Amino acid sequence: MHAVRIVIAAIVILAAYGESRARPPKPTPAKRPALSAREEKAVATCLEIIRGCQLPDGAFVQVNHGGNPDSPVWIAPYFADHAALALIAGHEHRKASSDLRRVGRWLEWRARNQTRDGYWNDFEGTVSAYRNNGKVDAWDSSAAMFLLVAGRHRSAGGETTPAVMVAARRALNCIGKVGDSDGLTSASPTYKVKFLMDNVEVYAGLRAAAGLFNAAGASAEARKASDRADLIARRLPAYWRPADGLFAYALHPKGSFEVGLVESYPHGLAQLFGIGFIAPKAEAWAAIGTLLPDRGPTAAAGVERWLVAASRLAGEEEKRWRARVVDEVATFTTLNVHIYRPGVAALALLEGADWMPSVAGGESVKRLHEDPASAFQVGTAETSDGHPETDSVPEVGLLGEHAIVAAMDSPGLLPTGGTGDIRGRTGDLEGQRGAIEFGADQAAADGGTKSLERSKRRFHVMKYKIGRKTGITHLRSSIIKSTEEPVLHDHFQTRS
Repeated sequence: MHAVRIVIAAIVILAAYGESRARPPKPTPAKRPALSAREEKAVATCLEIIRGCQLPDGAFVQVNHGGNPDSPVWIAPYFADHAALALIAGHEHRKASSDLRRVGRWLEWRARNQTRDGYWNDFEGTVSAYRNNGKVDAWDSSAAMFLLVAGRHRSAGGETTPAVMVAARRALNCIGKVGDSDGLTSASPTYKVKFLMDNVEVYAGLRAAAGLFNAAGASAEARKASDRADLIARRLPAYWRPADGLFAYALHPKGSFEVGLVESYPHGLAQLFGIGFIAPKAEAWAAIGTLLPDRGPTAAAGVERWLVAASRLAGEEEKRWRARVVDEVATFTTLNVHIYRPGVAALALLEGADWMPSVAGGESVKRLHEDPASAFQVGTAETSDGHPETDSVPEVGLLGEHAIVAAMDSPGLLPTGGTGDIRGRTGDLEGQRGAIEFGADQAAADGGTKSLERSKRRFHVMKYKIGRKTGITHLRSSIIKSTEEPVLHDHFQTRS
C-alpha cells in the first residue's frame, strides 16, 4: 500500500511538472501609476461619451446622434468592444456597477445578433430601424474581442447568462474555422492573411475565453482555448523581423512576412501593437518616430494607441504620452470621435498595455541604464558621421543580440498637431527598400532647432523594406476612415 501511494504521488508530481512546462506562470502586470486629477477627468470624459452611445436595446453606436427615431445609427461591434472594456476598467477603478450592467446588456445584444459562423457584422440605419449590413471587419478579431469582453465582464463580477455562453462557444468555434495548424488565424476563410494585430487580439480573447469556460465548468472548451492560445504565443514573436528592425504586419499563405513603415495604418499601428503586446522593441519604437499619430474622429493610430505602447517603456516616455492623451481627450465631444477612441484612451490611462492579455504580459523593458531614454540607444552608438555603430556589449535578452537603433529623436518629442506630410517611395515594389520623405510640417516638428536637410540626413540612417503591395481588402482600414460608411461619411468629412 505504501508503494502504491509513492507511485501515485510520483504521477501527481510529474503531471504537475508537465502542466507547469505547458503553462508557464503568467507574469504579474506592472503596477500602474496613480491617476492625476487631470487624468481622472479625462477618464471620466471618455466614459461619459461611451455611456451616451448606448441604445435602449443594449447596442453601442459609433457616434451618439441622439435618441430620435430617425437619428442615424452605425453599430460596429469590433470597435464598440473597446468601449465596453473601458467601462469594465472604469468599474474596477471606481466601482461603478451601473457600467458593468451596461456591458452585460451589450453582451446580450451580441448574443441576439451573432451570425451562425460566430462573428458579428456591422449594423446601419436609424434608431428605429437599423439592420445587419452584411459587412464584417474580420472573423478572427470579431470573435476574439467578444470573448475578451465576456471573459473580463465575468471576472469583474458580471453575470454571464446562458445566451452569452452559447455565443461564446460559437465565437470559439469561429476562431477555429479561420485557424491554421500553427495556431495563427486568418482574417476570414477566403482571405488567408494572418495579421499581427488580429492574432494579438485572438490570443487575448482565447486567454479570456479559457477563464470564462473554466468558471462555467466547460473544461473541454477551456482547454481548447488555452491550447490554441499557447500555439499563438509561440508564433507571435516571429513577426519581429530583425533585419528590418520592425514588426511585420502580415503573414502571407506561402510563409512570407510583409513589412513596411509608410502609413500609420496598418504599418504604424502594427508596430504599436508589437511593442505593447509582443515585445517592447526599442528599434520599432524609434522607427515609428517617423510617423505622426493620427488625428481626427476616426484616427486608427491616435495618441492613445501610442500611450499603450509607451507604457511598456515606462519612465519619461510613458509620462510624455499620458500628458498628450489627456490633452487630446480634452478635445473629445459626443459628435467628434468614434466610440473606440475614448475607449482606448480610458484603457490606456487606467491600465497601459495590460488591458489585454498578451505575450508581453506586463513585463517592463530591460534596460542597460537607469535613464529610461537610454532604451533608445541600447546596443548602439553614433559615430562622428552620424551612422550607428554596433555596441560590443551584448543585449540583455529582450531586444535582440545586436539591435541597431536609428539616430533620431524619441517619438515622444513629436508635436500633437501637424499633418506630417509623410510619403513613402517604393520604386520597384518587389523587395525594394523605401525612403520616407519629410515635409515642412515634420521640419517644424523638430522644434525649429534642426533644418529639414538635417532631418533627412538623420533619417537616412534607417531604411525600411516596403515590399510588394498586398492588395489588402481587410475592411478595418475603410471602416476606420469612414470612407464607405453612408450615414456618417459627410458628418466626419466636415469635422476631421
